[in-house]
Amino acid sequence: MKFDINAFFKGCAMLIGFYSIMYGISTPSFIFFILGIVLVYFSDVITGLIRDIQHQMEMVEIKKETERIKEIIDEEKEVKEVTRSYKNVKEMTDSFEERKTKLEKFIDKYAILWHIRRIFWSGLLDHPQDFQLEVKSAYERMRRGYSDRDVWGFDYYLSNVIIGGLERLKETKHGLPMECFKKTDPTNKHGGHTEEAFKMAEERWNRALDTIIETFKTSKKIQEDHWHYQNSKNYSIENANKYRKMNVKMLKEDPDLWGDNGLHVMTKSECKEYEKGWLLFQKHYYNLWD
Repeated sequence: MKFDINAFFKGCAMLIGFYSIMYGISTPSFIFFILGIVLVYFSDVITGLIRDIQHQMEMVEIKKETERIKEIIDEEKEVKEVTRSYKNVKEMTDSFEERKTKLEKFIDKYAILWHIRRIFWSGLLDHPQDFQLEVKSAYERMRRGYSDRDVWGFDYYLSNVIIGGLERLKETKHGLPMECFKKTDPTNKHGGHTEEAFKMAEERWNRALDTIIETFKTSKKIQEDHWHYQNSKNYSIENANKYRKMNVKMLKEDPDLWGDNGLHVMTKSECKEYEKGWLLFQKHYYNLWD
């Protein structure tokens, strides 16, 4: 049964009028009588105001839902744009590979020879000071965990260390953080966690470690200027498309500009996943033990 507020006000007015008749003319009854007249007179106005408020609230909800749907549509458009850009870059890269000479292909195939030459010939003979710096840096890392040269780009150096350390931790760990267990996990008659509960907790811990590792790998890509990141809360499709167009334009001029990886403009979902890894790293910082 639908509530009719207009009828409610008129009913109140009738009760007030009945009260005035029953108890005679007095100051309280007169006030109630006047109040009843006011309610009858303004019932339509009050009802209209309430309906307007309800309508405004409904419009706010509709607007929120519309924005949410628009965001989903923009995300789908963004993914399509990324796919289109990737195809263009791949076509240019394939074309560049086809234009390579036999000598260039031979060098690519046996690139290890060039690295050996760089270390023992160019490094030791042509630039002995660089070779000396390599030895000095290696000694400093053994002695204190980092070298003077590492602090030139300490964020990049730490990313490498953390990635390797977490991958090793995941392989060799023996324990699990208590945060990985849930209240709903199965327990035995003594209240302890069952073997199934430990497996479930380990899966959660592995997922958390994988997310953190991927975040630091992404951090390396951002530091190498190959990945463009935006804060997910202020993500701009226009900004992302601007960088994609710039990438395509620059690759047309120089297909080998970004190397094998290429410039990548992160989608909003990728940015959220990247940020999630940082939050997990902060949350589990004191759980990174074997």
